Amino acid sequence: MIIDSQIHLWEADNPARPWPEGVKPDVAEPLTAERFIPMMDEIGVDRAIIAPPGVCGFDPGYALECAARFPDRLAVTSRWTLDDPEWRASLPTWMDRPGMVGIRLGLLPAARHKWQESGDLGDFWAECERLGIPLMIFAPRDLSAVEQAAEAHPGLTLVVDHVNLVISTPDTVADCVAELNLLARFPNVAVKLGSLPLRSAGGYPYADLHAPLQSVYDAFGAERLMWASDQTTTMARDRGSYLENLMLMRDAYAAVPKGDLDMILGGTVARLFPWRS
Repeated sequence: MIIDSQIHLWEADNPARPWPEGVKPDVAEPLTAERFIPMMDEIGVDRAIIAPPGVCGFDPGYALECAARFPDRLAVTSRWTLDDPEWRASLPTWMDRPGMVGIRLGLLPAARHKWQESGDLGDFWAECERLGIPLMIFAPRDLSAVEQAAEAHPGLTLVVDHVNLVISTPDTVADCVAELNLLARFPNVAVKLGSLPLRSAGGYPYADLHAPLQSVYDAFGAERLMWASDQTTTMARDRGSYLENLMLMRDAYAAVPKGDLDMILGGTVARLFPWRS
């Protein structure tokens, strides 16, 4: 089974769920479940996890509706903010909704510092560990908070987004990956191999990423790696097709055992984010 562990789906701006002011989608036309599932079918992707994009704010409503319409195909890890004063009250029931399988947390520097100083971030790690909520963490080029959480909360599942790479600096891929690989010593840390065409200096087959991806495999093993297309960001920058995004995994890991490739393409995310329909 092939599972794409990050896609963005969204509906048109509307009065019931308006887009946040000033936020724009990756591509102009809304990418609905009805549009994306045929794309999955075309290349043989069985399931996908929706990470609601910025135009959805912190409201997972549309993503959960998609998961309800296609429960065997779609699930949700929604964005989370500790700026909401009610976060402690809402966290215990977060996973009760059909289709919800986890949380995606953005740890950009300003928010991270604020949440660490307030103590909210430490409390959040502890509560997610207690409740068994797996986390996908976007922390570009600063994994210190992830490292602290992994050490203090060994029962907490932490998945680092985008191989710790940033879009604008393809020349720093080796440094980003080396920093990421230091976290392999924590068995509760996994890696989302996502949005990779944007991290390459060239087009398909994205050959400059093959060696760094091999080093991540060597450090973490297949059982802690998961493919994520983040395909709408690739579409927005015309960096490759959905099939090419998938083929990058097959090309970069052509020499690994088939069972390991199967883990990367679906087995790991199925184990860490059990489907809830």
